[in-house]
Amino acid sequence: TQSTWGVTVDMGNSLCSLNVLNVAVFPGNVPARPRASELSAARLAENLQSQMLKLYGKFILEDGSGVNYSELKQDAALVDYVNTASELQFIDLASLSRVELIAFCLNVYNALVIHASVVVGPYRARVPGSISRFFTCNAYNIGGHIFSLDDIEHGILRCNKPHPTSGRVFFDEHDPRRAFALPLSDLDPRIHFALVCGAKSCPPIRVFTAQNLDRGLELAAKNFCESSIVVDQSRRRVTMSMIMYWYGTDFASDEQSRLAAVARFCSPALRESIEGLLAQGRVTIAYQPYDWSQNHS
Repeated sequence: TQSTWGVTVDMGNSLCSLNVLNVAVFPGNVPARPRASELSAARLAENLQSQMLKLYGKFILEDGSGVNYSELKQDAALVDYVNTASELQFIDLASLSRVELIAFCLNVYNALVIHASVVVGPYRARVPGSISRFFTCNAYNIGGHIFSLDDIEHGILRCNKPHPTSGRVFFDEHDPRRAFALPLSDLDPRIHFALVCGAKSCPPIRVFTAQNLDRGLELAAKNFCESSIVVDQSRRRVTMSMIMYWYGTDFASDEQSRLAAVARFCSPALRESIEGLLAQGRVTIAYQPYDWSQNHS
C-alpha cells in the first residue's frame, strides 16, 4: 500500500510488513529519476548529509542527545529530506569505497531511525516485540534493494554476523545484498558508538564523512566510553553499557579482553584505573540496564 510518507510491503511473514520510507510521493515536489551517469552514491551521500545537518540543526539538541520529533514532523525540511532520500533507489552501492560505504551506512541508518520515529512512530519499550519490529520493519530502497535498519547494521556494517540476540543471519548465500556486506576483516567495533537507535542510552547523533570517518569514530568511541564506564575500586568492579554485552564479540573474544579494548578510548585516569584492575587479575564486570525510552526533547 502507498501513502504520502512511503510504501508498506507485505513480506508474507508473521513479524511485520516492511515500511519502505523513501518511496514517498509528494505531488509537485518529486525529483525526476536521474540518468545513471548523473547520480553517484558518493554525491548523494553528500546531499543526504546536507539535509541531515539541516534537520539536526533545527530539531536536535546541541549535544545530540535528543530529537524534537513532534516539531520535526510538521516542518517542510522533512519533505525535502524524503525527496532527497528517494534518490537512494537509483544509486550504485558498488561504486562506494570501503570508507565511503561505512560513512554512508552510518548516516543513512541514523537518519532512517529518526525518519521512522517521526512517520511510523517510535517503538514502545514496554510492548513485547516492539523494539525488534522497529529495526526489522523500517527500511529504505537503496540501489533497487530493500534494506531495513537491521540489514544495514548487521548485514553490511557488522559483516553479516548473526544478530546478537536472535542469532539471525540477514543475508544468506542467495541474497544479492550479500555483495555489499563488509568482509569480516573490516569489522570496526567503533560503529556501535556511532549508530543511534533512538533510545536515551544510545550514543549522541553525529554526521560522518569519508574524510572524517576514522577521526569521527574515534571521537564517538572516546565520548561514549568516558561517559558510560564506571570504575568502583573498592569493589573491584567495572560497569559498562549493555552495548558491550550485546556486541562484545565484535571487540574481543572474552570479557576481560573486551574491557582492555575499550579502555584505550577512556581518559588517562580512567584507563589507568581499568588497566590496574586488569593487571591484578581480579575484576568484576557488570552492565548498566539499557534505557530504551525515546530520546525526544
